[in-house]
Amino acid sequence: MYFVDRRDAGRQLADLLKHLRRADPVVLAVARGGVPVAAEVAEALDAPLEICHVSASSHTPFADEQPLDVDGRTVIVVDEGLVTGATARAACRVARDSGAARVILALPIAAYDKTPRLYDVADELICIHAPQDFVSVADAYAQLPKVPDAQIIELMEAAAKRAYQSAADDIVAEHANVSGRPGAAEGSRAQVPSGDSTRLPGVLAVPQNPVGAVVFAYGSGTGTAGARNRYVAQYLHSHGMATLLLDLLTEPSAIDRRTVFDIGLLGRRLADASAWLRGQPGLGRLPLGYFGAAAGAAAAVWAAAEPGADVAAMVLLSGRPDLAGSRRLASVAAPTLLIAGARDAAVLDLNRRAKLRMRCANQLLVVPGADNRFDDPRSLAVAVRLAEDWFTTCLSTARGPAGEKVR
Repeated sequence: MYFVDRRDAGRQLADLLKHLRRADPVVLAVARGGVPVAAEVAEALDAPLEICHVSASSHTPFADEQPLDVDGRTVIVVDEGLVTGATARAACRVARDSGAARVILALPIAAYDKTPRLYDVADELICIHAPQDFVSVADAYAQLPKVPDAQIIELMEAAAKRAYQSAADDIVAEHANVSGRPGAAEGSRAQVPSGDSTRLPGVLAVPQNPVGAVVFAYGSGTGTAGARNRYVAQYLHSHGMATLLLDLLTEPSAIDRRTVFDIGLLGRRLADASAWLRGQPGLGRLPLGYFGAAAGAAAAVWAAAEPGADVAAMVLLSGRPDLAGSRRLASVAAPTLLIAGARDAAVLDLNRRAKLRMRCANQLLVVPGADNRFDDPRSLAVAVRLAEDWFTTCLSTARGPAGEKVR
């Protein structure tokens, strides 16, 4: 025997594959036995893990629920061992048909006389042992129990968590680089007039050649002062969007709970701020987006549902859009992204209900590990990237070929 168990085989195999870490690979496990082996490889290479199901009878791939996201990538196909080569061949074909630029077949052990026949489907073959008398994978392991569904689920969830954390770290680092540059969006302070004669504190930041403008709706009076709000605004600004941070409530009224949840008042003030923004030089014809949080999410819904609002996109982060009421939710035309934290069961449920009442294009995305405040930098970074993607897509779509807004 050559290996204690599949994890031992995976660790040994990972040692031979460390040079591929720079290739940003995807590890493709041949189910079932290949999953524990591939999980060790994926962890060592800090690579995403996918599963390929192949039929034992026909050796053709089953149709997965979602296609593999490997277009243009290096794919490392991993199995627990190879005797005939049929399943490995099928898995390599799946990778190739899914658009992989390079396919590498990696095995702890394989029959010596079968390996040369795989170079027509794999660009490279990496194998620890290739004995001439190899006839059974079970002979290579001291322990080779069946792999239950629960173990596969656990391994895939662990891989997904690593990928999520890695992606979030990249976004945090990206924003740190942007916000740390000289001239990063600080914006200019403004007093935004509203129809009820209140002047609302705001901060307006405009990049060169903006693709759109995003107004931030917060009902708590901390819109311009909150570190989270500035973080989101700076990130959107760095991706070509003008941003208006806005306090919908002045400090005295922000402590009155009746005013905090007066959605009509907040919504009207947001609509007034939008009209003011469109009157600023160079911003009048830009597609408009709303970013709402907490009660500000309801204010964004209220304002976007107004006749002639002409809002091109909305993102509602850990918000209470339900407070705007069913009629307003149903009247919104702007494509809307709702983002909620997985650990905030109450708000998540309210967002699900609000989504059902909306007739516009909409999507609800749940951020793992996040609570209602999104205090964890990784969770907030993921949410901000989701918001940026949504605004970039929707605001760009709302512009004509020459940069003019489509009306």
